[in-house]
Amino acid sequence: MDVIELAKPLIDGKFSSLDNIERYEILEQLIVAYLDTNEIDKAEKYLKLVKDKIKDEFSSRLQKLYGMIEEAKGNYEKAIEIYNETLKVDEVNEAVHKRLIAVNIANGNRTEAINLLNKYLEVFVSGDEDAWLQLADLYLLENQCQQAAYCIEEVILTNPKNHLYYLRYADIMCCIGRYQIASKYYCKTLDLCNDNIRALYGILYTNQYLLKSKAEDKSTSDETIKALIDLAKEQLAKLYKKSPCEEVVNEFLKQ
Repeated sequence: MDVIELAKPLIDGKFSSLDNIERYEILEQLIVAYLDTNEIDKAEKYLKLVKDKIKDEFSSRLQKLYGMIEEAKGNYEKAIEIYNETLKVDEVNEAVHKRLIAVNIANGNRTEAINLLNKYLEVFVSGDEDAWLQLADLYLLENQCQQAAYCIEEVILTNPKNHLYYLRYADIMCCIGRYQIASKYYCKTLDLCNDNIRALYGILYTNQYLLKSKAEDKSTSDETIKALIDLAKEQLAKLYKKSPCEEVVNEFLKQ
């Protein structure tokens, strides 16, 4: 059963037997569920019920719901106004900060969203992986790859066993021409997930580039680079064996 099916009988039949906190939490979940299904009129109906029955102690949460309804209607500027006014009264409200970030992203205000995310990570949860990843995405959209790389470094520190973070970092290093570092992080990705095709292609690409490079500061020997290229080709050939694109891949690997 979904939230709407579970919550409506409680509200319609036993609402008076619940205390204020229980009432609000059920209504809040119901309103959010209606917004998720784009039933804005029903969300507004139950928001009115919240306003009529819930005391002022929940006013910040109430304002958050007003803002979410404006978001659902596409009235982003109005939602931003509501969230900003709420934060003037309750400046450490984490949920409202998150909504303010989300609506600025939806409204295309990337610079403001970046500023808000940095503030959120500084004030609230510095180890919030999702926030760091979102911030990295925004920096990449702004072509600020160094800042995006820093964000991924933070999530690697928070969760060092997630191979996707090393892969993401390697991709960013490729974007800024740091091929030796990229190769190391593709290798680390492969160490954690030995059949990751993207990491294998990354190892192949970066080391083919390094082999052709005449850079004097190249810290990896040509023998090691060649060994990594051979490893990547061998593993890719195995992974594509008997697949529909096996022949095409094998032709590519011969180059």
